[in-house]
Amino acid sequence: MALGLLPAMALAGAAQVQQWKNLPGYQATDSLAEGDLNRAADVSATSQTFEASAADGASALRVYGWVVPPADGDYRFMVAASDTAVLFVSADGKPEGRKQVAMVPAGGGRMEWRRFAAQISKPVTLKAGRKVWVEAIEKSGDGGGHVEVGWMLPDGKTEEPIPAKRMETATQKVGLPTYESVKSTLTLKPEARPVTQPGDHLFPGGATVAMADDRFDMSYLLSLPSDYDKTGDKRPLLVFLHGNGHQGSDLGGILNEGPASFMNDRPGLRKWFPMIALYPQLPNNWRWDSPGAAGMVVGLIEQVCQRYPRVDRDRVYLTGLSMGGKGTWLVALESPQTFAAIAPISAVATRPKSAGARLATLNYVWIICGERDYLFTQGSRQMDEALRPTLGDRVKLTVVPGGEHGCWANYYPTRPFYDELMKHRRGQK
Repeated sequence: MALGLLPAMALAGAAQVQQWKNLPGYQATDSLAEGDLNRAADVSATSQTFEASAADGASALRVYGWVVPPADGDYRFMVAASDTAVLFVSADGKPEGRKQVAMVPAGGGRMEWRRFAAQISKPVTLKAGRKVWVEAIEKSGDGGGHVEVGWMLPDGKTEEPIPAKRMETATQKVGLPTYESVKSTLTLKPEARPVTQPGDHLFPGGATVAMADDRFDMSYLLSLPSDYDKTGDKRPLLVFLHGNGHQGSDLGGILNEGPASFMNDRPGLRKWFPMIALYPQLPNNWRWDSPGAAGMVVGLIEQVCQRYPRVDRDRVYLTGLSMGGKGTWLVALESPQTFAAIAPISAVATRPKSAGARLATLNYVWIICGERDYLFTQGSRQMDEALRPTLGDRVKLTVVPGGEHGCWANYYPTRPFYDELMKHRRGQK
């Protein structure tokens, strides 16, 4: 349903639609977190299917209302969008109880429901005839946008998008979701005992994460320097966040991407590498921008520091590539006091309005991107501009000439990258 074709009015079985025009950025979560949607919408309309679209660029779309399940059972909600989007559901029908259940991390085609695992929710148990609050917010940077919401019924059939016959119109004014950092508690399992021998140590399912409504295991890899068993000095800690496609529990993806992979291919680099390295692995269907993921990483770092007292807490460094680059921003924003320096590589812009004030305590921020990486290049430049007024020359932007998305291969295999990080200590200016 294109905005402007149907006037805003109360229709039986209609979803409410709002559009905000001329909004900067590309991330739906950033628009919520930074209050970009707090002003009145520029356009309001209704849609007789659970979807919305707009021809205008640099805008945000919101589509919301009640849906009524036709049968008891487990439902899965789905969201598709042209750019990034987040989907909220409140099973008790009260908007104030809505929680994020799915997201579109990067754009796709209309009704493209399965490009990313995160687009489909976990099962939500519903009662027939008891209305459910559903709401999606999409953010597009240019060229217009669209967002669609569907669901899978208990019998396995899908409705894409949810049709008018399943909807009850929301006639009252309902405020926007409040973006909140999801709290989690992470503990290392007793059997994940401290290690002392140099090399890579795999801990599949070695940590337990508890959230308000979820509990699961998380895997991680810990690598100790080649001379760790022959010395007793404190060591810096490098934390690496992997890219999309390496989620799971077997740690195979961690060993095939980023610093761990390059060190396995370059014995000289591994022999020299002086830091303890920590590689968390996201569970299946998770992303570093999933609610609670940043807190999981902070909790893992804290637990590792407690279990390995030789970690120098004033020299903790954070880096990641692509999705892990965005995760680097999010984890640093979650707990800036944990780190001396961060190095996001090939990352989109993340909370640029608030990042300068939030990351002011960091001693060093090194932003790396390729010259020809489009949205990632633009996002890296935007973050540099956002941080520079606060951090000054403590922020550095490196644009690799002719470089594309995989420009991390210019840095993770090299000693100078790690030497640059290790120049910095927490609290040092």
